[in-house]
Amino acid sequence: MKTDSSQKAVTMARILGEIRSELAADEELAKQVPFNVTTRGQSDNERYKSLCNYREPDTGTILLHKEKYNRWSENPQEFWDGPQASSLESLPPQAQIVCRFLQTDRSDV
Repeated sequence: MKTDSSQKAVTMARILGEIRSELAADEELAKQVPFNVTTRGQSDNERYKSLCNYREPDTGTILLHKEKYNRWSENPQEFWDGPQASSLESLPPQAQIVCRFLQTDRSDV
Protein backbone atom coordinates (compact mmCIF):
# COMPACT_ATOMS: atom_id res chain seq x y z
CA MET A 1 0.00 0.00 0.00
CA LYS A 2 2.80 2.43 0.90
CA THR A 3 4.53 1.76 -2.43
CA ASP A 4 1.38 2.79 -4.32
CA SER A 5 1.25 6.06 -2.38
CA SER A 6 4.95 6.69 -2.94
CA GLN A 7 4.59 6.07 -6.67
CA LYS A 8 1.65 8.48 -6.85
CA ALA A 9 3.68 11.11 -5.00
CA VAL A 10 6.58 10.77 -7.45
CA THR A 11 4.22 10.98 -10.43
CA MET A 12 2.38 14.01 -9.04
CA ALA A 13 5.64 15.80 -8.20
CA ARG A 14 6.84 15.26 -11.78
CA ILE A 15 3.54 16.51 -13.28
CA LEU A 16 3.38 19.56 -10.98
CA GLY A 17 7.01 20.35 -11.80
CA GLU A 18 6.20 20.29 -15.51
CA ILE A 19 3.16 22.52 -14.97
CA ARG A 20 5.22 24.95 -12.90
CA SER A 21 7.85 25.10 -15.66
CA GLU A 22 5.21 25.72 -18.35
CA LEU A 23 3.61 28.53 -16.35
CA ALA A 24 7.00 30.12 -15.63
CA ALA A 25 7.87 30.02 -19.33
CA ASP A 26 4.56 31.47 -20.58
CA GLU A 27 3.41 34.58 -18.71
CA GLU A 28 0.21 34.94 -20.75
CA LEU A 29 -0.79 31.37 -20.00
CA ALA A 30 0.00 31.85 -16.31
CA LYS A 31 -2.38 34.85 -16.18
CA GLN A 32 -5.22 32.70 -17.48
CA VAL A 33 -4.71 29.82 -15.05
CA PRO A 34 -6.37 30.44 -11.66
CA PHE A 35 -3.68 28.53 -9.73
CA ASN A 36 -0.05 28.98 -8.72
CA VAL A 37 2.26 26.00 -8.42
CA THR A 38 4.96 26.57 -5.82
CA THR A 39 7.24 24.21 -3.98
CA ARG A 40 6.57 23.63 -0.31
CA GLY A 41 8.21 26.39 1.71
CA GLN A 42 8.81 28.64 -1.33
CA SER A 43 6.71 31.50 0.07
CA ASP A 44 8.53 31.32 3.41
CA ASN A 45 11.89 31.35 1.63
CA GLU A 46 10.89 34.40 -0.43
CA ARG A 47 9.70 36.25 2.69
CA TYR A 48 12.95 35.39 4.44
CA LYS A 49 15.03 36.66 1.50
CA SER A 50 12.99 39.85 1.44
CA LEU A 51 13.60 40.33 5.16
CA CYS A 52 17.34 39.77 4.72
CA ASN A 53 17.44 42.36 1.91
CA TYR A 54 15.65 45.00 4.00
CA ARG A 55 17.91 47.97 4.55
CA GLU A 56 16.00 50.68 6.42
CA PRO A 57 12.75 52.63 6.24
CA ASP A 58 12.53 55.42 3.72
CA THR A 59 12.72 59.03 4.89
CA GLY A 60 8.95 59.53 4.59
CA THR A 61 8.26 56.59 6.87
CA ILE A 62 10.74 57.85 9.47
CA LEU A 63 9.22 61.33 9.42
CA LEU A 64 5.68 59.96 9.66
CA HIS A 65 6.67 57.81 12.64
CA LYS A 66 8.25 60.78 14.41
CA GLU A 67 5.17 62.90 13.74
CA LYS A 68 2.61 60.30 14.88
CA TYR A 69 4.58 58.45 17.58
CA ASN A 70 2.92 60.10 20.59
CA ARG A 71 -0.61 59.69 19.19
CA TRP A 72 0.01 56.06 18.23
CA SER A 73 1.52 55.35 21.66
CA GLU A 74 -1.59 56.72 23.38
CA ASN A 75 -4.00 54.98 21.00
CA PRO A 76 -2.30 52.09 19.11
CA GLN A 77 -5.51 51.22 17.23
CA GLU A 78 -5.26 54.55 15.41
CA PHE A 79 -2.15 53.23 13.64
CA TRP A 80 -4.21 50.44 12.06
CA ASP A 81 -7.36 52.50 11.48
CA GLY A 82 -5.62 55.37 9.71
CA PRO A 83 -7.15 58.83 9.42
CA GLN A 84 -10.80 59.12 10.31
CA ALA A 85 -13.29 60.03 7.60
CA SER A 86 -13.83 63.49 9.07
CA SER A 87 -10.15 64.33 8.59
CA LEU A 88 -10.40 63.35 4.92
CA GLU A 89 -13.40 65.55 4.16
CA SER A 90 -11.26 68.67 3.79
CA LEU A 91 -9.23 67.00 1.01
CA PRO A 92 -10.16 67.17 -2.68
CA PRO A 93 -12.30 64.19 -3.82
CA GLN A 94 -9.42 62.58 -5.73
CA ALA A 95 -7.20 62.70 -2.64
CA GLN A 96 -10.01 61.19 -0.52
CA ILE A 97 -10.23 58.27 -2.94
CA VAL A 98 -6.47 57.68 -2.75
CA CYS A 99 -6.50 57.85 1.07
CA ARG A 100 -9.39 55.42 1.33
CA PHE A 101 -7.71 53.07 -1.14
CA LEU A 102 -4.54 53.10 0.93
CA GLN A 103 -6.60 52.15 4.00
CA THR A 104 -8.11 49.06 2.38
CA ASP A 105 -7.01 45.60 3.39
CA ARG A 106 -5.29 44.27 0.29
CA SER A 107 -5.59 40.51 0.14
CA ASP A 108 -4.04 40.28 -3.33
CA VAL A 109 -0.54 41.32 -2.30
